[in-house]
Amino acid sequence: MDVIGDYDMKGIVERTSCDSLSNSQGFYLSHLAVIRSYKTTSRLRIVFDGSAHEDGHSSLYQSLYKVPNFHTNILELLLRFRENPVKFTADVKSAFLQIELDLVILP
Repeated sequence: MDVIGDYDMKGIVERTSCDSLSNSQGFYLSHLAVIRSYKTTSRLRIVFDGSAHEDGHSSLYQSLYKVPNFHTNILELLLRFRENPVKFTADVKSAFLQIELDLVILP
């Protein structure tokens, strides 16, 4: 399957021209393709580089609001999971591709 075409169809990415990049106030995320020839499915994986930036500008990672680490100890998580009779799980495949950010660039 065409990975970029699939992202385009789902509205995760949008097509643009190189001419529109210089006049834009938007942020374009650098990416590269990782080809895994040993895989039979999903041979192509797109890797986004949130740390890329132009000289004198912040990267996407540097622009994000910093919050405390909310990842709990795995043992604590498993013990709490057993406390209630009802459990919820979710498949978070491509979850981070669905996040939309409104960036405000401060002087």
